[in-house]
Amino acid sequence: MCHCVSRGLCPHCIWTPRRLFGGWLRCLLVILRVRLRHVASFLLVRPLTAPLKSHCRSRPTKWPLLCAFLRYAAIPREKKFYVLSNLVKAAVLLSYTPVAARTLYLAMARDQWRTTSIRNLGVLYAIPDTVSMLLVERMALTTKLHHICVFIFMVVNLFNDYEKRNVWRALVVYAVFSTFAYLVNLLLASRFLSVSRRLSTLLSAAALTIYSSCLGANWAWQIKFLSSLWAETHEMGIWIYLAFVSLVVWDDIVLVKWLFTNVKGGGQQRSKKKTGSSMASKPDK
Repeated sequence: MCHCVSRGLCPHCIWTPRRLFGGWLRCLLVILRVRLRHVASFLLVRPLTAPLKSHCRSRPTKWPLLCAFLRYAAIPREKKFYVLSNLVKAAVLLSYTPVAARTLYLAMARDQWRTTSIRNLGVLYAIPDTVSMLLVERMALTTKLHHICVFIFMVVNLFNDYEKRNVWRALVVYAVFSTFAYLVNLLLASRFLSVSRRLSTLLSAAALTIYSSCLGANWAWQIKFLSSLWAETHEMGIWIYLAFVSLVVWDDIVLVKWLFTNVKGGGQQRSKKKTGSSMASKPDK
């Protein structure tokens, strides 16, 4: 290790896999601490919500935030963190989108694969998925496998050199396209907040359009890149990557089917599937 790390002078040496993984753990602990504060706040505020419910029912448009809070308070306990995790993930993915889009542009248009930036983005992307995997109850099998794959890919991401052409470049592209689908997580959370039928239909249609477009472009690039890489190297890592990413693809297909059914049903479909966020969300993706 470079001697200047201890003095904090070297931007190239300081972002080691060990430090990135440590930062990921610290972020995870902070989120878990916020979760405990959320539970405590709910227990303290809940006795105050009863006298407000009748007022909210009589004037639902005058106090929209209050009504949304009361609807959240009425959600069964095991669903509360599911709603919260999807709302947080939607906001987080939206904030990542400009950086992810720039990363994709540099990689595709200029063939610049900046390892440090990609590692940082990969660690940030994995945080909401890992939190959902640990704290959301009654999670669907496909979503649980999805989150496990995201965690495994995050660890691989810390040790891969993206400046060298290898199969893990495909992982970066898949994750970036998943980042653009933040609207899906917002839709998944809104199902339990009693949004209007019209708004739910509009969200479903927009989420389906964005998500299916991203998946189509993503899968087309994946097939082209992996085919050319196999023809050049016959690298066995390609099959390992395909084995894991197929679980993510499975979850994506299930989510697209649910979105399509939700649009046909006028935005009021309640799926058995999504009790966890997707990759976007890889929801909680």
